[in-house]
Amino acid sequence: MKTEFNFSIYTDEVKKLSSNKKLHILREWQRYLDEIAPLHSPFQQIIYMRLFWLSIGQNKKECRASYADLKKICNIKADSTFNNNIKELIKLRHVDILEKTFAVKTKYRVYSPLEILTPDKNDKKRSK
Repeated sequence: MKTEFNFSIYTDEVKKLSSNKKLHILREWQRYLDEIAPLHSPFQQIIYMRLFWLSIGQNKKECRASYADLKKICNIKADSTFNNNIKELIKLRHVDILEKTFAVKTKYRVYSPLEILTPDKNDKKRSK
């Protein structure tokens, strides 16, 4: 049985965004490529990239993705490799897991490159 999931960055919601909003998203992506990606391992880059386009690329801060679908679309075969790299992204405070329940897609909070580079001093969790 074939698993169906849509990780397309060209959703109807994106098509409705203004040119300014699309430009903002592209600038965030460029900031990631220039300043943050060099600090990530290749696996962290691919995971963050997918989560970025599922959230920030859709003009949102959060997204839902099942573990299996995200692992598959990132083309990561080993569970331990995927888990270790997600944990490292969380430790770096580039991603958070907001909700994780059995048989439901995990809800991720993906921090934009601007948020990563200039953490909010009022956010106690991120300022540790």
